[in-house]
Amino acid sequence: LLACVIYGLSTVGAVAAPAVVTDERVESLWDQLVAHDSDSKRASEELQQHDSHAVPVLLNHLEDSYWKDRWDAVNMLGIISDDRATDPLIERVLTDPNPHVRWRSLWALSTLDNPIIPGKFWTALENRTDKTVKWNAVVGLAFFAETRCLPYLEQGLDRNDSWERWEAIYSLRRIHGEKTSSLLVSMLETELEERMRREVVMTLIHIDDALADATLADLLDDASPEIRWRAAVGLSRNRVDGAQNLLERRLAVETEERVLEEIQKALDRYKNEG
Repeated sequence: LLACVIYGLSTVGAVAAPAVVTDERVESLWDQLVAHDSDSKRASEELQQHDSHAVPVLLNHLEDSYWKDRWDAVNMLGIISDDRATDPLIERVLTDPNPHVRWRSLWALSTLDNPIIPGKFWTALENRTDKTVKWNAVVGLAFFAETRCLPYLEQGLDRNDSWERWEAIYSLRRIHGEKTSSLLVSMLETELEERMRREVVMTLIHIDDALADATLADLLDDASPEIRWRAAVGLSRNRVDGAQNLLERRLAVETEERVLEEIQKALDRYKNEG
């Protein structure tokens, strides 16, 4: 009987003891994660359980050649949210050649809630010499709503690279100043890329000042249906004076299905919200 009791206690102890997690095990889980198959979710969950041991392995994969693998490493680091990832993630934002990795790195940094992060981007903006790195630092500052980067961000509306112009437009949703609306409205007249004009409209909705709202009203008659439906959304969300009448007039002459749908939704919002 005593032997049975001793054996039972030793068995309980063996079950309760935590399993030893090796680098090899973490690497195996990593391989399952990036395979993106039926085992990936389970691998993600187990990596979270082994967070302290998984972080160094994930940090090593930030240098992988395939951008989707780097994205997966960044994403997992954001889920785990360990301060050891702060500097490596900042470097991803500043130097990674893939924009998806850079933006996911910004999200991952936001999970850390670390007050030193904006200062590190500002240091990079002031001290790094590479123009692309400096621009990425501006985007990082804007992501964390650091208003001191606003002049750099507004200048970014004129950048030659279309992706960087998009980043400038999008980032101005987070921080904007007295000149921002006029700069964006001017951009509507000169920008040739449709996707940029769409993004400008969405940013004007977030700014919601007199010029932005007046421009949204004018854009109900824009040649592009993609612009018109976004303008309709903005007018109702911002509760622009006289917008209900403008929407009703546009509804009477509109022919595009998506625009008709969004105008009706906008009018319903006025009706339901009073």
